[in-house]
Amino acid sequence: MPSGMGSSAGARACPDRRGDIAAYLVGALDSQAGAEVRRHLGSCPACRAEYEDLVPVAGCLALLTTRLRGRPGTMW
Repeated sequence: MPSGMGSSAGARACPDRRGDIAAYLVGALDSQAGAEVRRHLGSCPACRAEYEDLVPVAGCLALLTTRLRGRPGTMW
């Protein structure tokens, strides 16, 4: 990511939580796992920054998926 972009500013999400953060963001976790990620985000600034950096990406993916759904020749 270019300098000055994103809120993490050098912070690194916990390596064992990165996949969970992305899965939480797109709603792919069950309620128990989602609650665990929420608790962790509340106590870990680096993971919270990672989550905040990914929010716009998830929004773009959702929009793209909605626009492409039903078009011939797309993956969906």
